[in-house]
Amino acid sequence: MVADAAGFDATTRGAVRFFWVWLVAATSVSVAGNVAHAVLTAPIGTVRLAAAAAVVPPAVLLGSTHSVALLVRAHRVGLHYWCALAMTFAVAGCAFVLSFDALRDLAVALGMPPDRAWLWPVAIDVSIANSTLALLSLAPPQTARLLVDRGGSARTAAKRKAAVAISDRTKDSGPTPTRAEVSGESVPRALSAVPDVAVEPVDPAALLAWKPTADELVRSGVTSKDPEVVAAVLAEHAAGTPRSTIGRRLAIHHQTVGRILAGAQGLTG
Repeated sequence: MVADAAGFDATTRGAVRFFWVWLVAATSVSVAGNVAHAVLTAPIGTVRLAAAAAVVPPAVLLGSTHSVALLVRAHRVGLHYWCALAMTFAVAGCAFVLSFDALRDLAVALGMPPDRAWLWPVAIDVSIANSTLALLSLAPPQTARLLVDRGGSARTAAKRKAAVAISDRTKDSGPTPTRAEVSGESVPRALSAVPDVAVEPVDPAALLAWKPTADELVRSGVTSKDPEVVAAVLAEHAAGTPRSTIGRRLAIHHQTVGRILAGAQGLTG
């Protein structure tokens, strides 16, 4: 299972590298094409200004595409969200049209048939959008990252609370707390006062091991939750965490947790 997780993680890293190379290459071609078109068509004396202005459309297209993806990924229902999303789409459309015209004219000037010249700017600009969306889809959601990383901070907070509790307890009794007690290694009574603080992190390897199952559950319509969250549910359950605790930690309904676990049992037998 760990070997499968390592292979899956290596595949994800390879995909991220590929899409970054694709994004950089497509953006570079778009910028170069826009600048070349500006240099060839600009009036004498305004070549430098035209070349600088030609960089704007592909840069705005890249930024707008990224902004749209971020807005959709961090969906917040409300008027402000929909207004921001609509304006971002409008800006992306304007930048696409400007870049499209420049690249199509350049393709025609370089000898490409006019009835097929439009395919070149479409291929380039759609490549920018495609690689940007792919990179965002490969990034783990905030919920999974917090679940993996919060173990260290939770243990630190538990140690601090334990030290405070021991200090308060010894004000009247007099004994000096030991180093082990202050570190939180042997203070069961102090730690029991903060039952939900010391949350053990989910093993990243376990998340990766359950990711294929989570993807299959989402594809089959068992749940509409993010596959990373589904993988976290399965990893928590495999580690022996109660369903109610899983729902509380991941901020999802306990019935959703049960549906995910039932679907996974059906897949794995």
